[in-house]
Amino acid sequence: MGVPVALIVPAILAPEGAVVIGPTNPYFFAGIAAAIAAWRTQNIVITLAAGLGILALALLSVVL
Repeated sequence: MGVPVALIVPAILAPEGAVVIGPTNPYFFAGIAAAIAAWRTQNIVITLAAGLGILALALLSVVL
């Protein structure tokens, strides 16, 4: 469990090199949604759909 966490957490919290936790980091919200979906369902398809769905909505809200 340590290796995946060591790879995923920096990618979510610091996608551009600096740690950003807030509304300007869409990866943070997608990661939280995916973690909750994984914990509640233990289903990889639902986890991926939740994370990618929230990421798409967050990125679209930045563009619009």
